[in-house]
Amino acid sequence: MKKIYFLIMNKNDEDKFVIILGCLLLFSVQILGNMIVIAIPSITETLKLSMDASNAVTLVYLVLVISLILPFGKFISKYGVGKYLKIGIILGIISLFICAIAPNYLIFIIGRILQGISTALICCAINLTLSLQLSGETFGRGIGIVLSLGYGGLTLSYLFSGFITYYLSWRVLFLSLIPFYIIALYILIKLNKEWFSESQIKIDYKGSIIYFIFMILLSTSLSYLDDKGILLLPISFILLIVLVVVEKNTEYPLYNLKLLRNPDYVIGNYASFVVFFITFITIYILNFYLQYHEDYDPSVTGLFLLPAAISMIVVAHFAGKLTVKYDVRLLSALGCVILIFATYIILLMDFIPTYYIFLACIVLGIAEGFFLASNNRHVVLTINREHFIDSSTFLFTSREFGKTVSLALYFLISGLVFGDAGTYEGNLLHLVMTGEMMMRISMVLTVSVIILLIGVWYKNKRNSKKVESK
Repeated sequence: MKKIYFLIMNKNDEDKFVIILGCLLLFSVQILGNMIVIAIPSITETLKLSMDASNAVTLVYLVLVISLILPFGKFISKYGVGKYLKIGIILGIISLFICAIAPNYLIFIIGRILQGISTALICCAINLTLSLQLSGETFGRGIGIVLSLGYGGLTLSYLFSGFITYYLSWRVLFLSLIPFYIIALYILIKLNKEWFSESQIKIDYKGSIIYFIFMILLSTSLSYLDDKGILLLPISFILLIVLVVVEKNTEYPLYNLKLLRNPDYVIGNYASFVVFFITFITIYILNFYLQYHEDYDPSVTGLFLLPAAISMIVVAHFAGKLTVKYDVRLLSALGCVILIFATYIILLMDFIPTYYIFLACIVLGIAEGFFLASNNRHVVLTINREHFIDSSTFLFTSREFGKTVSLALYFLISGLVFGDAGTYEGNLLHLVMTGEMMMRISMVLTVSVIILLIGVWYKNKRNSKKVESK
């Protein structure tokens, strides 16, 4: 009977299962992206990793996601979204299994590389599937449900990873996500449907290759500026110039550069880049501080960081209602103002009681909640529905690039501060110093976002008054 049900599924049933599919995958990907933060100390101890190697475990995943998601978008929309979503899910299952059984660093990093490729495919394909399958009010409602479950994955990731790592092992942590992927694959197979978006266009292979190499070189150069990375930085900027020239002269470019002529759109993406830069690296720093400096186990660390995600979801729901009444730029700026308070408290982490840091986690979540609800609407309002895929992919890339740059900068600063130490053990002062420097950088970036958001709000308000006076 179940088989017949899937075969005779109508449009409404298909919509429901596509939304369930999106929820399952985004939920899993959010946990995968964040759980490694809590598990790194345990992985480092088991596999005997150096500081550089443990840093690479996180960085390689993020770099591949941001390098591949834009090129994958055009490719899979032409050759079949469902087919490549299946490949992404299967690759994800394989990569999780590889990481779970990895006997050494080389095998583990191969698993992480495959996870990066898998996540890029899944995120891109789910975005396209929702856009191509859903329409009208169902589209808006479906996107809201999927994003909410994604936030749910973010909420549970710290608690989930902390408890499993401490009471079972980090290897079980990777295996525990496989059932979610298998259920998603089952739903996709039973849907038995394919989605195409732009079957008539040509793929910009040249632009895709240049973009991929540019992102890899830029991320690597930022991580190792104190060494050979300084040589890669000018090459990265040359590739960026080449990429812009190529894209301008291509009939079907990798990305619609005309969207970048809109200051509102650009500032919205920059703001997203900065906020994700700050929130990701703050949690990353606190994780190391709590496990190495305060000697917390992974389960307690996960519980300690949990309020950040919970407060973010609660406030995002509340702030979402405010976006209807108040200007989204001002609400985003308010989130950034609150974020400054959180980063300032964490800047003083070595001089204040631990419960102050706990309160800072709650404040961090409140700031992110205000920002996410308003920023999503800010960016969406600046573009037409026909550009949804390009704009949403670019917004996702901006956020993941923010995480990547923050991590690369953290590795650079920690390399300079730690010197030849090569490990976090026994170097607690260096760990705190690195965290403090990152918080200072974060505060400066947040101020820049506040100035830009208020500036564009003031400009738009002045322009609207001129129109009304005419």
